[in-house]
Order: sequence, then structure tokens, then C-alpha cells
Amino acid sequence: MTVALLEVENLKTHFFGRRGVTKAVDGVTFSVEKSEIVGIVGESGSGKSVTSLSVLRLVDAPGRIVDGTIRFEGRDLLAMSREEMRRLRGRRISMIFQEPGTSMNPVLKVGFQIAEAIRSHERVTDAEARRRTLELMDLVGIPDAAHRIDQYPHQFSGGMLQRLMIAMGLALSPALLVADEPVTALDVTIQAQILDLLRDLRDRTEAAVLLITHDMGVVAETCDRVLVMYLGRVVEEAPVDKLFDAPLHPYTQGLLGSIPKIEEKVEWLEAIPGSVPSPHDVPSGCRFSNRCPKVMDVCHTAEPPLIEHGPGHRVACYLYTTEAEEDRG
Repeated sequence: MTVALLEVENLKTHFFGRRGVTKAVDGVTFSVEKSEIVGIVGESGSGKSVTSLSVLRLVDAPGRIVDGTIRFEGRDLLAMSREEMRRLRGRRISMIFQEPGTSMNPVLKVGFQIAEAIRSHERVTDAEARRRTLELMDLVGIPDAAHRIDQYPHQFSGGMLQRLMIAMGLALSPALLVADEPVTALDVTIQAQILDLLRDLRDRTEAAVLLITHDMGVVAETCDRVLVMYLGRVVEEAPVDKLFDAPLHPYTQGLLGSIPKIEEKVEWLEAIPGSVPSPHDVPSGCRFSNRCPKVMDVCHTAEPPLIEHGPGHRVACYLYTTEAEEDRG
């Protein structure tokens, strides 16, 4: 049996504070195959960014991974020492953060910062590090790289800075690139360029991508498969075309219904009623039950399991279980 590049099972990451325990990620299971782009989508507070940080074991106190397993290339990441994880990050798994302007040191030249990512893991000469940095800048489409390698971050636009962050992430040819909202702060034209770049790099380097976003349009344009998260749990998972053609979960249907369509003229867009509950006041049963237009009595009694509903399509909703039939019966 083929082993997935990344396997996450029953992951639980909780935050411990004065108000009690916040279950930011509460039983998430998914996998990422080699050369695959997997999207994790959901509203703010759904737990998607904490999931990505958990994969790299970058969750800071008072957060803590309290249960589950994370396997990467067959190795248990939660069993590794801090030093083993430090060596793995950058070399085999890299992360691209949301705001490149705050992720790069403003007083250091961009070429030095990219080269430092190489030097931190490999013994190379300054000339070799510079040569590889220039290759990376060319790879991500930085024009006149030989000149711009000695410039500072403030001399680059937001889109160019994001390209530099991707170059830094690719410095050691990782097998998995984790991108947390990589295009949120960019205008739509630059967004399209960055997303095209991620797909092109996947095709050329065979690196898998775990893409965190709240934008369903980004998912449609970029991903092979998508997970929909709500209040710390996965409510639906499907190949991207299947999710958009036949969404099953009422939450997914609501997200897609709120997107304007060029070919349709409507006075009002659909909206999901209510708002995401506080993580300290999670509804009993299905977490979406207090906002769901199709809620049934059974939805308030127990959390629905994530079940198969066709090849590669999983959903956590009582509309697709025997409990629903009994409840309607």
C-alpha cells in the first residue's frame, strides 16, 4: 500500500487560558500525496491556520498538541526532538507566511536572507550560496535577479516579496510547501500570478502544497483536493471539481452560495445566518447546528461522523446517515 507524503490523524491542538480550554483543532484527519495541492478552507476561527502550524510543530504556548499523530514521509513528527524538527523544517517541509513584508528582516538584503536559508542546513561557500540564490530568484520570476539580489525588502512590491518568500521556502527543495494565506494581502492580478507560480513550481519540482485560505475562488483555481473546516473540525473533503459541482454539507453550500457568479445577475447574495460561535461556547452535537437551514433533532444530540459519500468524498452531516432517516421517519 502506498504511504501518503503527509498523514494527519485525529489531530487535536488546544489552547489553555484563563477562560478555559479552546479546542482550536479538535480531531482533524487528512493526508497529502506527493505533488498534490490540497486546500484547507473555512471562515476565520475554523482552525485551518492552527492545523498548518501544528504540522510543523510551530504552535506556541499556551497552545499544545494534545492528541493525534502526524506522519511525514513515514516518520512520526510528534516523536521527534526539537533539533530533529529544526533540521526537517526548510529541508523537507517549508512554510510561506501570509505577510511577507513582516516575515523578512528589513535591514538585511534579500539575497542574504535567501542564502541564509541554504547555509542554515548545508555547508556551502558564499559563492555557491549566491549562485543558488540567483537560480531561486529566477525560478520564481524575479526580473533582473543579478541586480535585485543586493536590494532590501522595502525596494520590492508586495507581489515580489511573496515571490521571494516562496524562493526562500524552495531553497532546499522541500517535499512539502505549507502556504498560509499566501495571497490574501495582494491585489487580484498579483494573486493570480502567485497562484500560477505555485502550480508551475509544483509541476516542475514535484513538491506538494498544503494551501490555507478563506477564499473559495483561490481553491477553485489552484487545488486538486479541498478540506472544509468549521470550528476545529473537517466537515467535508472532496476533489475540488466534485466539491464545487455537488457540495454536500450545508456549510459548504453556504460558502459557495455566497460567491457572486459572473453569469448570474442577482440583487442579493446568499449569506450563512448567524456567526461562528465562540470556541468557548461550541454548540452540542453538530457544531454547525445553530446556523444550519437543514437542522434536525438528531443534529443537537451527537457530533456527526465524517463518512464516505462516494469516491474521495467525505462529509460530516446527518443528512447522509441512517440517523437522519430515523429522525425524519
